[in-house]
Amino acid sequence: MSNNVSRYLMVRANLGKKDRAQYGMGWLPLVWILVTLPFCFLIVVQMYPIYYDHYRVKNAVTVLVEQPDGLSAGRKQAIAQLRKIMSIDDVGDVVDVDKALTLKRGQKGVKLLELNYQRTVPIAFNLSILVDFHIHHNLGSE
Repeated sequence: MSNNVSRYLMVRANLGKKDRAQYGMGWLPLVWILVTLPFCFLIVVQMYPIYYDHYRVKNAVTVLVEQPDGLSAGRKQAIAQLRKIMSIDDVGDVVDVDKALTLKRGQKGVKLLELNYQRTVPIAFNLSILVDFHIHHNLGSE
């Protein structure tokens, strides 16, 4: 019986050493987490204004499309109206509307409006993110 008790105590002592050696997180995973989380937070903070501006540009295009005479007068008139709407929403400097706006016409007038533009976000030093935005509105069918 004494032999079984001594074996039990020896096994228990070895288990205790293993448990203490594996207790908690090491320094390397902790450093990894402390570096990765602020970097991800920095990217989210830097990207939020761009997506918010895109939301406002998209709303401006929707307002232009919903106007009854918004696209019937031609491209120059559409650009002028879109600039007015965007300046009211304070996103007039976000997009160069002359380069970004494309109107495709069919037999009965404008059929497709496209607004394609890019934004570059500087993150840190020479690291930056390029984001492409595409807005499409189908206005009718042939």
